[in-house]
Order: sequence, then C-alpha cells, then structure tokens
Amino acid sequence: MARNLAYLTNVKTLLALAAGTLAVLAVVASTTAPADRSAPTERAQPLPSGEIASSGEPSAPDVVPAVAPIPNTLSGTVSDVIDGDTIKVRFLGGEVETVRLIGVDTPETVDPRKEVQCFGAEASAETKRLSLNKRVRLEYDHTQGDRDKYDRLLAYVFVDSDINPGAASVNLAERLIARGFAHEYTYNKPYKYQSVFKAAELEARAGQVGLWAPAACPETAITPPTTAQPAVAPGFIQPPAGGGYTGAYDPLGPDRDCGDFNTQSQAQAFFEAAGGPASDRHRLDRDKDGRACEAD
Repeated sequence: MARNLAYLTNVKTLLALAAGTLAVLAVVASTTAPADRSAPTERAQPLPSGEIASSGEPSAPDVVPAVAPIPNTLSGTVSDVIDGDTIKVRFLGGEVETVRLIGVDTPETVDPRKEVQCFGAEASAETKRLSLNKRVRLEYDHTQGDRDKYDRLLAYVFVDSDINPGAASVNLAERLIARGFAHEYTYNKPYKYQSVFKAAELEARAGQVGLWAPAACPETAITPPTTAQPAVAPGFIQPPAGGGYTGAYDPLGPDRDCGDFNTQSQAQAFFEAAGGPASDRHRLDRDKDGRACEAD
C-alpha cells in the first residue's frame, strides 16, 4: 500500500513538471510568432511641404529650378561673319548663336530693306580677317540687355591671337572703330567701353582713315568747322522756330552722325529738330522708320 502511494506521488510530480514545461513553451511561441500576413499594413502618408514630420524635422520643400542666367563671359569659335558688326559663334557644346557687337555700327551690307552702304563690304571683310575661325571670348554687359529685338546675343567680342598665344586678346569692336571700319554706337544707355570706343573714333576721324578718308564715302567726309550758317540742302524742311530743342549740336550746323550722341534719345531729339524723317539731313534714320540711330 505504501509503495503504491509513493508511485502515485511520483506520477503527479512528473505530470506537474510536464504541464509547467508546456506552459513555458506556449509563452515563448506566442512572442516569436510571425505577423499575420493577411492583415493590411499601414503606410506612412507623405506630409505637405514644410510640415513637421514625426521625427520633429521639417520635410524638404518643393524646389523649382531657376533658369540659369547668361554668364558674364563665354568662349567659342567664330563660325561665320554676317556683316561687320554681326557674327556667328559656335560654343564648346556645339550650339551656334548669332552675336551683335555692343557699341559699334558698321555700314549695312545684308539688310534686304537697305542698299549696300559705302564701306560696308570693306567692314565685313575686315571682321572676317580678324575673327573668322578664331577663338573668341564673349563678354556680356547686362546694362544693355542680353539680346536685341532680333534675338541676337549682345556682347563685346575679344579675339585670341593665333600668332602669339601669350598676347592680349583684341577687342573686335574697338579695332574696327580705330581702323575706320565702323562708328561708335550708343543705343540707349552708356556701356562699359563707351569712352574707349568714342576715343577710338575721334582718332580715326582725325587721321582720316577708312571710311573717314576724304575720297572713301562722301557722306562721311569731315566738314571743316565754320561759323557761317550753311545753306539749306535741297528738300530740307526748316524746323519750326522755338521748337524747344536744347541739345549740344545745331540741327542746321555741320553734319552729325550717331557717334556724336550719348544715347538714342539724344539723337532722336536732334533728328526731329533737324526736320525729322521728311528730310533726315544728317542721315540718322537708316531704315526710314522714324527712329534715329536705332541698332540694326
């Protein structure tokens, strides 16, 4: 009897130990079970720009890239010459732009609205000689605008020396003016090299070189200073007395050109005081549109 009771006690003890082990295993299994894949997962929703995320950091704002401005300088090679003051430049990326030189005006050769002007062919040939197929550096002047009304780039053009690589580059417009192939030209506002270009034209006039030579172009021949009032040219309309013009030059005096004026508005006032488009005694309105000294 005692032996049977001891046996039953041992069995109960083993069963209790087994039950405890199973309970522990059940707890462990419940903590390591994989997530129910059938349950939908919650996705994080994007926050509006600038709101604070759950981490406490602001989200990045939407950035719209700005259009890159034209740099101050750019290099390329002259691929073509349109006329004395207009060229085509091929840049390093292969793109080609038409470039109008700032501060200079050469006689017209290619405008279908106009006749080929005196010394225009010579000016074009000189620009080709100085720049065609040569490396150039374009310098922009944002006071003059980046492009003109024909969508041409506006720039000063400096030509690298192909004979002496260490030599300073040549300001193409200044060289054309100094050698008598072009006029200094101010469209509206003063520009960076205005005083340099004006001085170059004065020297060319004094030396009577290029288009300033007495026999080159009769319309640009230098008129000797005179105190006598010149005779009224045929077809010239006398401007009304007391017209209010207060400029530096006499509209009925010696011949003037666009290089004599600092701005287009000054030239326009002089042009109108001298009779306007009805006569254009000083030949300031080349395209006959009523605007004097307008860039071509």
